[in-house]
Amino acid sequence: MSDTKKVFVIGGTCGTGKSTIAERLCEILRQEDPTQPGYEFVEGDLLHPIENIKKMTSSIPLTDDDRWGWLEKVSDKGYSKADQFGSCIITCSSLKKKYRDFIRERHPDCRFIFFILYGTKEEIIKRVVHRESHFMKSDMVDSQFRDLELPQEDEADSIIVNVTGRTPEEVTQEVFHHVKGL
Repeated sequence: MSDTKKVFVIGGTCGTGKSTIAERLCEILRQEDPTQPGYEFVEGDLLHPIENIKKMTSSIPLTDDDRWGWLEKVSDKGYSKADQFGSCIITCSSLKKKYRDFIRERHPDCRFIFFILYGTKEEIIKRVVHRESHFMKSDMVDSQFRDLELPQEDEADSIIVNVTGRTPEEVTQEVFHHVKGL
């Protein structure tokens, strides 16, 4: 990998396994070459303001206006960690192209690479129904899919990774394979 600061954004709708994949990817990268600059993991959900968490806990979808401050924090925190450690892995749904563009444009001297985890709506509902202690519940899946804009050809730094019917290990290995190719 080059000397350019890199931020690997693990995105997608709720229930795709963003945090699980990000944590595992970070662990694999750290183990692979301990002499390289560190790989820092940042849980993007922890950067949400309390107002956003209250809305989502109450099954109220976030608006674009609700998200801009959070996206600013995600971009800034990813950049800061990459500046300090050489790279960063951060979770952020990054559902819309304009959100990904906003994150990229805040720090043009940093390379933001998006891995958009994607699964069928049925699969995602099953996953979200079974998870505990997370503010995003299954009744929010519809709003997430309404907002989701999968990357198109003009987003060469964005990779779609299908999670349907796959284990976290399989998904992590696919993302790892892409990271190593950058």
